[in-house]
Amino acid sequence: MSTKILICIDFSPLTPRIVKTGKELAKALNLGVHLVHAQPEKPSAPTAVVHQGADPSLGREMMKEIKELNNLKSDFEEEDIPCSYATPRGKTSDVIAAEAAKVEAPYIVLGSHGNGAMYHLVVGSVAEGVMKKLDTPVILVPAQQRLDREAGR
Repeated sequence: MSTKILICIDFSPLTPRIVKTGKELAKALNLGVHLVHAQPEKPSAPTAVVHQGADPSLGREMMKEIKELNNLKSDFEEEDIPCSYATPRGKTSDVIAAEAAKVEAPYIVLGSHGNGAMYHLVVGSVAEGVMKKLDTPVILVPAQQRLDREAGR
């Protein structure tokens, strides 16, 4: 397995900045990237359909995400950056830690959505969960609105 930078994708408005940061790091270090989009811990759309409880939009959403991941993969490869991706199911911090170990990631790039102290007290942060599981450096990309707020805009 080749060493790759792990880039965590959640398709939020912060995703382009996360991708840009990961791409810059990959170019600087001459490494490939592995994109990870963690899927929630719930039955897959086909399983739910079989059990008559499905929201048909679940399958469409997953197909849209796969298409977007393929587009991102192509963008990286057009710039000669080897790229792979995975969409594992499970708790986000567990999924990220497992994928980072699998690709021997020297760095993990993920977004910080700027949730407040109460959220972190109750839920915790993905970055914190990942850092508890691994010794791998985590590069946090701040949300733009937080940067604007700190700059007084």
